[in-house]
Amino acid sequence: MSEETLQTEIEKLVFWAVSRVLQFSSTKTCAMHFFRVKRCKHNIHLKLEQTTIDTVSSTRYLGMTIERLSWKQHIAVLIKKCHQKLNLIRKFSYTHYGAHQTTLLQLYNTLTRSVMD
Repeated sequence: MSEETLQTEIEKLVFWAVSRVLQFSSTKTCAMHFFRVKRCKHNIHLKLEQTTIDTVSSTRYLGMTIERLSWKQHIAVLIKKCHQKLNLIRKFSYTHYGAHQTTLLQLYNTLTRSVMD
């Protein structure tokens, strides 16, 4: 797709949104290119209401990290979050003053499983 075609489609989306009393946030909008080749040298400059849309290699959308159709970065973020939660549970599980086993299981289900699901 050419840059002009993409810019025309963006303008159509903005017109559609304005006709329905909606608005796109130009500061939160970013562009991501998906190509079959690993490194693409195309620099496409798009604008949303006179604001240049940043081109990024990865972004977060609905709590998921999207990166060139790969899950590596998203899984790395989830692993980091789970490790942090498990370290907190470890602090509560010492034998001398630790919490009861059912309490630890509830903590695990509440903290760690909620991140993984």
